[in-house]
Amino acid sequence: MVLTKGQREQLCAARHPRARARLQHSCGSVDGVLRRHAAVLEYLQSEGFEGAAAEFQREASVQKVSAAGTLEKKWSSVVRQQKKIGELEKKVADMAEELANGGGGGGGFGGGTGGKKGGDAVPALAPQFSKAGHRNPINAVAFHPNFSIVVSAAEDATVRVWDSESGEFEKALKGHTNSVSDVCFDKAGQVLASCSADFTVKLWDFADLSQCLCVKTLKGHEHTVSSVAFLPEPNGDKLVSASRDCTIRMWDTSSGYCTKTFKGHDQWVRRVLPNADGTALASCSDDQSIRLWDVATAKELEAQVMNGHENVIETLAWLNPAAMATVLASVDFEGQFPAAADGAAQTPPLLLSGSRDKTIRLWDGSNGTCLKVYVRPTLLHIAAKASSDTYIPPVQCRRDTTTGCGRFGWATSVEVFTAAQMTRASGYGI
Repeated sequence: MVLTKGQREQLCAARHPRARARLQHSCGSVDGVLRRHAAVLEYLQSEGFEGAAAEFQREASVQKVSAAGTLEKKWSSVVRQQKKIGELEKKVADMAEELANGGGGGGGFGGGTGGKKGGDAVPALAPQFSKAGHRNPINAVAFHPNFSIVVSAAEDATVRVWDSESGEFEKALKGHTNSVSDVCFDKAGQVLASCSADFTVKLWDFADLSQCLCVKTLKGHEHTVSSVAFLPEPNGDKLVSASRDCTIRMWDTSSGYCTKTFKGHDQWVRRVLPNADGTALASCSDDQSIRLWDVATAKELEAQVMNGHENVIETLAWLNPAAMATVLASVDFEGQFPAAADGAAQTPPLLLSGSRDKTIRLWDGSNGTCLKVYVRPTLLHIAAKASSDTYIPPVQCRRDTTTGCGRFGWATSVEVFTAAQMTRASGYGI
């Protein structure tokens, strides 16, 4: 809009705020009009339209061009905005694809409907109980194999013991001097192992639940210890640990000595897990690989380096016989495993891995082949009782069909869900 001299004088003479506002509304911003006129005049002069520029300058009463580069600045601002819009549109498209492929942004538990519609919608869950007590985020939870006890490990350097039925806090186990990364019970529930960023593994006596004293401290790792696991019987007195020093160590819990060291990863080893008979170990690392190890020789099994994930691999789980049956019944694997002479399917050992690349992969443990990729927008850390773990594709959890499951991950509270809740949340029946 072009302002006449009288309009400019009227605007300047209007001293009352309301009158000034009315004039500005009817005439537009004076500074904005002058800047636009200057930009148009600059464009005409830069393109060589001298006659048009002179006529426009006379009619618009533009005295001189004082906004050099105004047009270029405006166009560069437009380009930046268009680039930002494109990035946001791509982000929205990626999120929509993740929702379509894998489910809801809440990860399937307590986070909405899981991205499904109608009868397939996953209900939001209310935990059986939720108890706060840790001062810092919780890194791991573990159920006692025999009693209604759940323990939690957190970055506040403590291990806390809870009643998994009532949710009542029982005691805090103190001894570590840095963040506690992982906890696990032996098969009998007599010993709890914990590992920490203080480079140590500690063994706690759970035979006397009134005391739960630390009976041994295992030293040998040179950096954060991120995972611990007991070997199954008959080697139940053996413990394995994974560390940021790129090694896996095996310990004799009776003597407290390190008996073997497994070397092969070249970055932080996040998780180590023995198979059902304790003859092999699976490990995952920041180097985005999964490796299988022979327990007897402490050597990598031949051709057993599994690559495919595109980011840090956080967790592993061997599938037990019940989970094998679920896999065989799934349409995803129909006819994939040949039948033996007795008609039963010959299934190799199967391994699940979860990564920060937001995928879960199912691997053939006999040859390192990736059998299936499940895409999820988030990955929860789930702990369940080992009595009847069952993997139901494509839900990224281990399900407890007897008592309940514990959930954690960047939270300072422990939540316990009943088996019925987990069945509803998964969207799959047993």
